[in-house]
Amino acid sequence: MTRLVLIRHGLAQCAVDSIVGGIKGCTGLAPDGRTQAERLRDRLLRTGELRDADAVYTSVLPRAIETAEIIAPGLGRAGEAPAKQDADLCELNP
Repeated sequence: MTRLVLIRHGLAQCAVDSIVGGIKGCTGLAPDGRTQAERLRDRLLRTGELRDADAVYTSVLPRAIETAEIIAPGLGRAGEAPAKQDADLCELNP
């Protein structure tokens, strides 16, 4: 059985700064966004709910890549390799 888990990135700095956060405007996570991702990582480590993950995909936006990097330790073997980046996973591309 295939299981797909979608995880949204943490709070982006561009959202805090009220700017469009496309590929040119995204500067990664805000401090609160990093905290959100760290809390998710800690939960995943504690519960092991995604320790059997086979792959991790992320958009090419810095906020998504940073989130994936932070939560990677909670993703078992899948978190050991860098997330596969795909521009088609961006919600917008201004």
